[in-house]
Amino acid sequence: MSMLGFVVALVALQQVPVPAPTGQGLPPQVSDTSPFRRLGLPTPTLIREGSGTPGPRYWQQRADYTIRATLDTAT
Repeated sequence: MSMLGFVVALVALQQVPVPAPTGQGLPPQVSDTSPFRRLGLPTPTLIREGSGTPGPRYWQQRADYTIRATLDTAT
């Protein structure tokens, strides 16, 4: 009987729900607002460096336009 009682108690204890931690003991996370904080720069690529400057494969589109215009001085 004691072995049966032990097995029943073991199964009953496994069914007891354990409350999840709420995290109330942790202080709230405050972001660094200092003007001297490290900036999160983007990942550098071949086209743009991490600082935003052009990289070795940077390109610019070029277009040449001819604009012909006249001014209407009567208005």
